Amino acid sequence: MADVRVEVPTLEMQGAFLAMVEELTLYNRSHHDPVVTQDDVDSVLEAVKSQALRFFHGSDETCQVLVALHQQRPVGYVLARIYEEAPEADNGTGTMGLLDQIYVRESARGMGVGQRLLAAAMEWFATKGISRVKLHSYAWNRGAQSLYEKMGFRPYAISYEAFITESMRGKKEDSR
Repeated sequence: MADVRVEVPTLEMQGAFLAMVEELTLYNRSHHDPVVTQDDVDSVLEAVKSQALRFFHGSDETCQVLVALHQQRPVGYVLARIYEEAPEADNGTGTMGLLDQIYVRESARGMGVGQRLLAAAMEWFATKGISRVKLHSYAWNRGAQSLYEKMGFRPYAISYEAFITESMRGKKEDSR
């Protein structure tokens, strides 16, 4: 772990950063329900990259991108944001941190890269006066969940989703 360094990326790292954003998007989509992956993946990738670039180039004090380097090569990143939780949120309101994206390349997993990225992001939140940080994890991503819990995160909500099938649409029309 000593040869893993976390830092704010330089402009020269933009290409490597975008490559990792694409890797994360495709990795996540490869685990989604097939119904989700029927949209235009190229459009999704362009939108995700566009948003990531805004954060990469943003001088906004409410966002921080950090990149992990191993032997001078980018092997992971975290995108951390500060946001205001809606007043009607029943699980806490106010100014909070959000770990929006966390990614470690497969070749670097198990080397403590995720821990270093999370620790650096949490340190950044602390310097901004943030005391509560949220993140979201896909149900299938047990490895990430184990890391988050090891780093002090606890589950607080579970999301569910369902897809309306054509046969279900037909049943509703038949019942009229």
